[in-house]
Amino acid sequence: MSIFISLTTVPERLAVWPTFSRCIQSLLDQKTDRPYKVVVNIPQIYKNRDLPYVIPNGLTELASNNNKLIINRIEQDRGPIEKVVGCFNLATNPEDIIIALDDDQVYYDDMMEYILTRQETKYPYSVIGFRGDTIIEKREFEQNGVKKYILLNAHAYFPLKNDIHAAVPGHWHSVTYKHKFIQDDFFTDKYMGVAASDDHKISYYLRDKGIDYVMLAWDKETDFIPVNYMASGQGKPSHHYPIKEQLGYDAETGFNVFRRMTKDHLGFIRKDFTEKWQFDCDHWYYEPPFTAADEKKPEPVKQPDPEPVKVAENSDNKTYPDGDAIPNNLDLNSFQFPTIPPIISLTTIPSRLAADYDAGIKSCINSLISQVYPGPYYIHFNIPLQLKSTGEEYVIPQWLSDITKLNPNFLIFRTDDFGPITKFYPTVQRTDNPETIIVVCDDDLVYHPEMLKEQVINQSRFDNSAVGYDGLTCWKPIYNDVRDHYITAIRKNFKVKILQHYKTISYKRKFVKEDFQAFMDEYYNWNDDILMSAYLGKHDIKRISTYSEKYTPDYKTLQEWQAGNGAITFPVIKNTSHEGNEGCTVYRQKGIPHFKKNPYLPELIEKYIP
Repeated sequence: MSIFISLTTVPERLAVWPTFSRCIQSLLDQKTDRPYKVVVNIPQIYKNRDLPYVIPNGLTELASNNNKLIINRIEQDRGPIEKVVGCFNLATNPEDIIIALDDDQVYYDDMMEYILTRQETKYPYSVIGFRGDTIIEKREFEQNGVKKYILLNAHAYFPLKNDIHAAVPGHWHSVTYKHKFIQDDFFTDKYMGVAASDDHKISYYLRDKGIDYVMLAWDKETDFIPVNYMASGQGKPSHHYPIKEQLGYDAETGFNVFRRMTKDHLGFIRKDFTEKWQFDCDHWYYEPPFTAADEKKPEPVKQPDPEPVKVAENSDNKTYPDGDAIPNNLDLNSFQFPTIPPIISLTTIPSRLAADYDAGIKSCINSLISQVYPGPYYIHFNIPLQLKSTGEEYVIPQWLSDITKLNPNFLIFRTDDFGPITKFYPTVQRTDNPETIIVVCDDDLVYHPEMLKEQVINQSRFDNSAVGYDGLTCWKPIYNDVRDHYITAIRKNFKVKILQHYKTISYKRKFVKEDFQAFMDEYYNWNDDILMSAYLGKHDIKRISTYSEKYTPDYKTLQEWQAGNGAITFPVIKNTSHEGNEGCTVYRQKGIPHFKKNPYLPELIEKYIP
């Protein structure tokens, strides 16, 4: 096994030898007893500008006087990824270690020893580094005698307090591999053609192969103020350990070439880049060295077929069993959408609003702005002045203000904080037309572009009904199993006791009457789903859990339904990335009751509405 610190460069930086040499010297001066080589991978021609590389005399002399340094001339320039794969002609043993990093940093002299110690003691089967994007949390478990794990969307602030996983490695702080992690298939267009960036090429490959990337926390860190933030005049710029200093090259060199070409900070990324990324409880992995061959699965227990569905007595309708909601027969080809613009309504909390990263609440808002709806519609974003439970003020970030300027239908309203029902109640208060359709959603999900269109149609499919895609407890058992309680991703129209807002619920303004505030005062603590379901029951308004004919999976059996991820089905595409101790989780952890008085009463939730 050999150890290689590997990097590449561009002609403009190589020409500035006094600056470039500081990066190289910091790599040659690593304090360790381990033998290692520093490999500078230099193509013959820089393909982006068709410039030849000129090796400075200083680099040649340094290499001749220090046997650790190797000038590795390579025929083909494959871009920034050469920092990782350029040295493969030297690192031929599958166990060889490659520490790939950038050429515009000075690195701490204990970097290599710190990395390799952590790799040996904790992460022998993972790629490791210090920075990255698309943060994910690893949760381990054991099943059938083997260790497995799931990955969940998360968020992180740098410098880290604890090690944490990510999908996209950040090579500027160094990323460490074993050569065996990258096989020959990496050099096909499937992986090499997915992006311009080395970070994204590698992330696409690692996730496809089920290889984890772990970001390390530095055990000597004392200043945990997040980088790029200043608190009382203290804080760090964008870098942290193992970078000691950033070098001042011309800003128009390096990856900025790709950014200018694409007018995008990430450069070119193929559309399929993240389409197979599933960070949820329904996609799991074997914990190395375990594989599928190690698992002795028990014989599956055959579930009995559900009892035949009983059709309502004295009913001529043989299609819909008693308890099903019967939709109106609509001709969607000639369907006339209402002239009154519908409203999408939501709220948020300060921590999510402050999360300035694309995978957070921005992705939710972008999905709402991008609805494919055949007419005008509005988005009402109800943002309180301060969080009632803590007194924390809401700060409107610049990116959100920019969205309002670019999208006139996206409206911000400052309101009082009513708790989770703030997603709906202030919108009702300012809406006058009783026929206005209001679609309520959550702020931590990305929604399908046809969500609004489908929900508006639902208000014509079902009379006098609030309609959603996730319900709790139907009135008449249909399956005689768990699907009669957790009602989602089922291709039936159920009358349910409770609808859940996370998958959106459509209302008409006229459903909420003058007694709503008094009803809140009497029953409501924090659960908006229970509150609205009880209130609708009081006024004989049905609660219907429906499905999408085009997009809801057709699970044939209970086993298929249990194996599928019903929560992430139409109209939900995926979760956003956000902190776990937020939203309703805070109420649950504090043990706050859902409601002041029991709403499960014959005249409220338990009221059967035929």
